[in-house]
Amino acid sequence: MQDPVNAPAAPKRVPWNKGKLTGAKPPLRPKHVWSIRTKLQIEGLHSRPRQVDV
Repeated sequence: MQDPVNAPAAPKRVPWNKGKLTGAKPPLRPKHVWSIRTKLQIEGLHSRPRQVDV
């Protein structure tokens, strides 16, 4: 059994988001919203979720 005083220190891990901006993201611009809607319509998908009977 190892003595807790002489135990080897755990290697320090680098955070996955080190150097990246964190926090709230800016809202989508109207042209981005319309771009997404257009792509969904072309693929035949709807932007509104359907109700599912359970």
